[in-house]
Amino acid sequence: MSGSLLYVLALQCALAGVATAQTDRSTGSEPPRPCSGGLTTVGECLMEHQIPLTKDGLRAALHSEDTEIWQLAAEELAIEGMKDAIPDLAGLLELKSEPIQRIILANSLAQLGDERGVQTLQAYCDDKTAQMGDRLSAANHLLRYRPKSCPETLIEGLQDNVYRGQALGMIPNFKELSPSESAQVRAFLLKSLSDQDFVNRLQAAQTIEGLGDVFAIPALEAALARESQPQVRGAM
Repeated sequence: MSGSLLYVLALQCALAGVATAQTDRSTGSEPPRPCSGGLTTVGECLMEHQIPLTKDGLRAALHSEDTEIWQLAAEELAIEGMKDAIPDLAGLLELKSEPIQRIILANSLAQLGDERGVQTLQAYCDDKTAQMGDRLSAANHLLRYRPKSCPETLIEGLQDNVYRGQALGMIPNFKELSPSESAQVRAFLLKSLSDQDFVNRLQAAQTIEGLGDVFAIPALEAALARESQPQVRGAM
């Protein structure tokens, strides 16, 4: 077996391991929210807005004119598994036109087991006319429901000067890449250690660390030797 194929297989194992670990850590917890006073969960943010965490309270909040409130309510309904809210969420999905808002609603629907949510995420992921940031967000959500989805979007994102950092951070979530896709992702990841944008160099180093990719040590050493940003040097 060639060394390159051994690397691809090792990278695939690393991708799978990191993705599983991330899933385990997230089980039973909620994502951090940008709320005041150090609040970190969806529920805490809603309570800060005086939204009762009941089925009726959350469903009523979906009709708020405040975008933050109805988005938080949609997420909390999904977190709590309130399937009675599926018609409300589906109706709101039909009304909204902003991609990021539709992606949030689609993810809530998908989390509640509604195929319309999955189909909407897939549509945004595949839509080459959509903004790359929206496509990547949809792809990242979709991996939870279709693990083999959207590797082309990841690879396109890694080639995008604006959204490369977002794509680099998503690499560990793609646990079922083909050998060819894994090789392409690895090439872009290592190339990003020399990116003109120090944020992308930092993200590349952090992604390599998260993957436990020992094959990247020589590339990291070479990048470290020419790196001037203290934060990036620390990560490398």
